[in-house]
Formats: sequence, C-alpha cells, structure tokens
Amino acid sequence: MNTIETPITKEKVAALVADAFQDSEYFLPKIALQDQLGLDVEVISLKRDPIEIYSNFLRQINDQKKLVASICRGSLLVAKSGIAKGRHLTGFHLDKEFPDLVIRPIVEASGGIWSDDSPVVVDGNLVSSRHPNDIEHFVGGIRSWLSQQSNSKTNLK
Repeated sequence: MNTIETPITKEKVAALVADAFQDSEYFLPKIALQDQLGLDVEVISLKRDPIEIYSNFLRQINDQKKLVASICRGSLLVAKSGIAKGRHLTGFHLDKEFPDLVIRPIVEASGGIWSDDSPVVVDGNLVSSRHPNDIEHFVGGIRSWLSQQSNSKTNLK
C-alpha cells in the first residue's frame, strides 16, 4: 500500500523591522514564534520604503482579521496605519527613563487607547506588548489568539 505524505506547511508571519531596532525586539519574538509556536517568520524591512507601503499592508492584514502583533516601538506603525483607532494597545512604556522614545502621545493622537499596566494587550486581532522583557506574555497573547482562531475554524466545520 502506497501512502502519499502531505507536507506540513507552517503558517507564515511577516516581521516588519525598521532601522535602529534593538536585536531583542526582533530576535526574541522570532525565536519564540518559531520554537514555541512553530511559525515561519519572514522579514520585511522598512529600511528605505515609504511608511505608507507598510501602513497599507497592515490595513489589509487587519481588514482580513488576521493577526497584527507589535512589540515595543512597533506599536508606532500600528498607530500610524490607523488600525489602532478605538482599540486598546501598549508599547514602549519607559517614559521616565527614555523620554525621547515615548510613543503614548502618538498612539493616543491616532485614536488608540493606551495601556501600560499590562505586559500584553489583546484587542481582537491586535496583540501588543510593552518591551522584549515581556516576551513570554507577548507569545502567550499570540498563542491565545491563534488558539481562538483554530477553535473558531473547528466550530465552523
């Protein structure tokens, strides 16, 4: 009896990585998403392209109700894309130590509802985390969202 094995395809995750990112902002989530959740992480760089290209990309992902996850100052792009309006999120929160890196005013000006008292905030398909030090919470939020999506698909069958 011959059996044909269907290759298992991993779900892909696009990582938007900007100039001057900290290694931990990219590598810690990447390793965790690959090792703990079995996701395939592909990098999309913000190095030279206009920000509007990536804002459009995020809006399309959001409109399809796919996962949008940001960590640290990555919440800036979420806010500037317009998808944070009326939604709860967090991001870089160490305003006393690093006042020049504060993003809360930009998030709030974009209509986002800021939270810095939780290491991860999940609002629908938007998962945000304050800092790479909160990586386990960030991955937990993503795992929870993916699990809910998997259960929803199972319930539709």
